[in-house]
Amino acid sequence: MRGCELRPRIAGEARTAELAAKRGLMECLSFDKTKAYGLAFSGGCDSACLLAEMLDAGVDVKAYLVKTAFQADFELEDARLVAQQLGVDFELIEADVLAEEAVCAIASVSCLALCSTV
Repeated sequence: MRGCELRPRIAGEARTAELAAKRGLMECLSFDKTKAYGLAFSGGCDSACLLAEMLDAGVDVKAYLVKTAFQADFELEDARLVAQQLGVDFELIEADVLAEEAVCAIASVSCLALCSTV
């Protein structure tokens, strides 16, 4: 997880102050342990923290990453590594978002459109 000091349950590292700050939010969450969950997972700090909390709570969870043309390859690599180190099932879903008319319709006013002209 590049640029991120929060790496819960990875390589036996202690949780950081950032995780402690997020603990307030995590205490508000409750999971039905009789259900299986899917988590939209980027491999970044927030989704890794939530995934670790779900695992700590004893929840059956699978991590899903939706890969688009706008993501760097290292993001997929990081997500796979985090999922592997946490011992959770991981599934990659590839999406060609530019094939969707609704996405292309807003492209003329999006940041993506502005950035691509630079």
